[in-house]
Amino acid sequence: MELLVDGSEFIFEYSGPSVGSIHAPPLILKDSYLYLFDGSDTPIKKISTDTGEITPLAAFTGSPMSAVIHNGAVVWVEHNTPISFNSHLSRVNRTSLDGLETTVLSEGGHYINDGGSFEVVVDDAHAYWVNEKDREVCCFRDWVIQKVPLAGGATTTLATVPNRIVAIARDDTYLYWTENSQTTGGDWLKRIPLAGGAIETLVDAQLNGLAPYGWGPAGNIVISGGEVFFGGYAGIMKVSVLGGDVTILKPLSYAVGPLPWKIIVDATTAYWLDTESINRVSRSGGSSTTVVSGLLLPGRDFMIHDGSIVWSDCPPATPCTMMTMPLTGGPVTTLATDLQGIRSLASDDLSLYFIDGGYAYDPSGKIAKLPWVGGAPTTIVSAVMADIVSPHAVDDVNVYFSDYTGIKKVPIDGGIVDILLPHTGQVYDLLTDGEFVYFLDGGLKKIPVDGGPVTLVTNAGTPRLFMDSGHFYWTEQTSIWTGSDLVPQSKLMKAPKAGGPAELIYSDRSFGMVGLDGSDIYFLEPGFPNIIKKISVNGGPITVIGGAADGSTFVFDDKYIYWGDHFSLQRAPKSGGPITPIAMEPGIAFLTIDDTALYWALTMELGIAKLELSAIDRFLTLYTPSFGAAWTIGSRQNISWGFRGMPGKAKIDISRDGGVTWTSISSKKGINNVGILTWKVAKPATNNARIRVCILGSTSTTCDMSEAFRIQ
Repeated sequence: MELLVDGSEFIFEYSGPSVGSIHAPPLILKDSYLYLFDGSDTPIKKISTDTGEITPLAAFTGSPMSAVIHNGAVVWVEHNTPISFNSHLSRVNRTSLDGLETTVLSEGGHYINDGGSFEVVVDDAHAYWVNEKDREVCCFRDWVIQKVPLAGGATTTLATVPNRIVAIARDDTYLYWTENSQTTGGDWLKRIPLAGGAIETLVDAQLNGLAPYGWGPAGNIVISGGEVFFGGYAGIMKVSVLGGDVTILKPLSYAVGPLPWKIIVDATTAYWLDTESINRVSRSGGSSTTVVSGLLLPGRDFMIHDGSIVWSDCPPATPCTMMTMPLTGGPVTTLATDLQGIRSLASDDLSLYFIDGGYAYDPSGKIAKLPWVGGAPTTIVSAVMADIVSPHAVDDVNVYFSDYTGIKKVPIDGGIVDILLPHTGQVYDLLTDGEFVYFLDGGLKKIPVDGGPVTLVTNAGTPRLFMDSGHFYWTEQTSIWTGSDLVPQSKLMKAPKAGGPAELIYSDRSFGMVGLDGSDIYFLEPGFPNIIKKISVNGGPITVIGGAADGSTFVFDDKYIYWGDHFSLQRAPKSGGPITPIAMEPGIAFLTIDDTALYWALTMELGIAKLELSAIDRFLTLYTPSFGAAWTIGSRQNISWGFRGMPGKAKIDISRDGGVTWTSISSKKGINNVGILTWKVAKPATNNARIRVCILGSTSTTCDMSEAFRIQ
């Protein structure tokens, strides 16, 4: 661990975006662990305050777009964060069926306005998928089919084409795809050997008599019995795997019927799902039959399992329902309710697997499984789009958090992320008491920690929420019209946890950070200087604590209030009194405390620091030379330091090799500890000089060392 200039120490250094204090990772301290979000590939972490050991709890993950089950794992494509204007990161992953281990196999990109295939198909060794890449000429892109080893390894490009790839499928030898031009018109069905090679065109819309408008590829491709089945505006069609004439099994058009979303083919029959119904027609053609009708907004997938058809329906403003019915007809059985929308149905002998919710513009989906023997769906994978400003809370079981896709939870030891409430909009703050998760999103609401109905507790503003055993407390930011101008207005509000009207505790033109400590609320009133004040949770007179610089949050122990700002950590007696700086560091934010230490985010160094409470009244800080300073030989420079509770002589040393060897520049027995020594800079020059100040106590010596600087 690295000793800091104020006596604190790093317990964690994180990688992520360089951020200012407003966006530093909030810290929650519980049972000797710090929980934080840091915007990295594993954004949810817990850190031992004793050892600094880091445990990632969840990975940064986009919405599942397609999934297949293969050899005891889910292979799936996710749609993730933007990587350029309009382009989003896409990845193909392999996840164990228990959801506890995910491996990223390959990465690519998709332009969300282009449509096209998010499918993944697999064989015993590889996954095949599609992404896009920019050409050197502005605004044009190519579509790329890639082959990825399931065991991990280099990705191979099978084909690059200038047109949108709508769907992909494979047989034992070839990968097939439908292709649509977005600029020149034209539709194609093509294939390429799985091992790589030349692209063959099986169907060309113009050459195969599907002109002038082509067939408008839609839905999937099925290879069965030496034939390729595909669909679009022209209907449900098939062609030999060798190419040739196209047979239209069921003609469709805008006037006759809706577009097919999914085709399934068995030995005798082709089935398809559209926006209204599930239908079937003989593989050889003829009249078609509607199997399921009256669908208002079906999921974009269906399947046939053990002689029954499985589908879902999502009437407007109503949760989706998963249903099944024998292919020969009979009663409809409900498999699951309260779903968000179904894609990528798959199954094994034990369970039905599906993607529930989430699309390119709505990355809140999850991969779930449903036992065939009955029971509730359980989550395998869900999107984790959390970042460094995601509000979160912790109880004895889970970390609860909100990203822009919903309110979610993950076990405190890591594991599967489950969605409690999708599509909540912006959540400004979030708390839990172990029974409910409470959140502010335009009102103060609650949801059971295991999911369920959302209840409005009371109308409430933003952005901070506090809670004790009986009440909620929050801040509201509004404006009032003075007759000539809009003036900001801040309010402290409270409402009973059991429900009831909100009441005003205090109102002023504005105030900054707020903290709750027992029966008092502390707040910062902006001004020159800012003033820390407190008020009872029941209202009443205001007590002035003292002037202070701005900061991120208050924390408390039995005697003191602590806060951090951009340059220092400070404290003052809770009853009022002098303000004392206790640490000098740039970028202190999101302070928290336990019985033994203070912890905070270092926004400049990107880490978490710890300062023992017992060390606050005994510290040594070397102020100059500063990092990167350049001192000229022969010039006079001040070496300065601060200290508290450390009687004894001061001894000053210099190193010219980065701290390996040292030479005294003061008396070896020490000098008076007055906090400053003027030194005439001596030869030789070096780019790796360091100064060390030591206090020679009666029983021990305490030292602090500068960062590297130059002597020239």
